[in-house]
Amino acid sequence: MFMLVQKTEKVLFFFEEQSDAERYAMMLETENNEGSVEPVEVDPDLAIKTCIVKGVNYVVITKDDLVVPPLK
Repeated sequence: MFMLVQKTEKVLFFFEEQSDAERYAMMLETENNEGSVEPVEVDPDLAIKTCIVKGVNYVVITKDDLVVPPLK
């Protein structure tokens, strides 16, 4: 599972597929011009449990999901 962290958003996106995380990061950089965004590989169970304990919103993006960065 791969994670992207956006400081302006209140939701963590967990991508099941590395290629999807990389594609989203490239679209985010192109759309928002906010510098580099790098996918980071994380342990899925630990990441989700940590979000639950800390009260952080998250979503798991599967290979069948389509997500597009918000317009700036």
